[in-house]
Amino acid sequence: MKASTVLTWFFLILLALALLVLIPPLIPEPNPYDAYNIYWNGYSAAISYCNATVSYGNIQNASTVILIPMIKPTQYFVSQLMNFTRSGGTLVILDNGQYFGNYILSVMNVSARFSGYIVIDPILDYVNEHLPIALISSKFINVIGTQYVLLDNSSYILLLGSGDYTVIAKTSIFSVSGNNSGPFPVVVLIPYGNGSIILISDPAVFMNSIINKYGNSNLLRWICGKGRTVFLENFIAKVTPLSVLMIYGDYVYSASHITGVNYLLVVVPLILVMIWAIVREIKGGAHE
Repeated sequence: MKASTVLTWFFLILLALALLVLIPPLIPEPNPYDAYNIYWNGYSAAISYCNATVSYGNIQNASTVILIPMIKPTQYFVSQLMNFTRSGGTLVILDNGQYFGNYILSVMNVSARFSGYIVIDPILDYVNEHLPIALISSKFINVIGTQYVLLDNSSYILLLGSGDYTVIAKTSIFSVSGNNSGPFPVVVLIPYGNGSIILISDPAVFMNSIINKYGNSNLLRWICGKGRTVFLENFIAKVTPLSVLMIYGDYVYSASHITGVNYLLVVVPLILVMIWAIVREIKGGAHE
């Protein structure tokens, strides 16, 4: 095979790998709460507001980790979250009681649970009773910069025992859930070691369709204002071929920042070009 043909195939493969890394994040995914979903139920705007790093399990150097546990994490990963939080990090769990938030809280031995029951508010709502408006605690209004947060088919948080916690937001006195009357806690801050856990009983609160309603974006900016924020994309159901490509791309991108690997990505193509040039020069000299 001619050296020029080998070089052509090399550059084609290199281009294909580059496209494999660069194109998937640009294609919108329809999965709810997906970081790459630009439609009404996606989280693309939230990622932009936070300038968050979209990760598939790597939480190193993070100050805040945002997790919607639609897929059950391993106990090993939960132990990583525990170490992260105890060391001073902020773990944000968004769940309406339908996912695996309660499993994580159980393993972490936190005295709180997501109830799993929908809250409606026929009085203080937006458009309809399934879009209740929650009130920010007076202690946090100036800190967060808003008095209200809009919810979408939210659940509420059960606070068990007399543990240390702070209710940041709750529904109005007009809200109901089954036979229970409000107000219900929907955003709760719980100290954990040297860090803290923020529970939000509504994963939809930061969706593209309502993040700019009321003070939702203010709440998110406050959550993300503690430093580098990581959004754990790998716990968003479901896994599709596109998701696999995104995971692969994330790993490649992460590897490119490892000392040694990043230099190889630059040096190896140069070495191959030099070898091709030498071989071509030798062949050219042989024909003279």
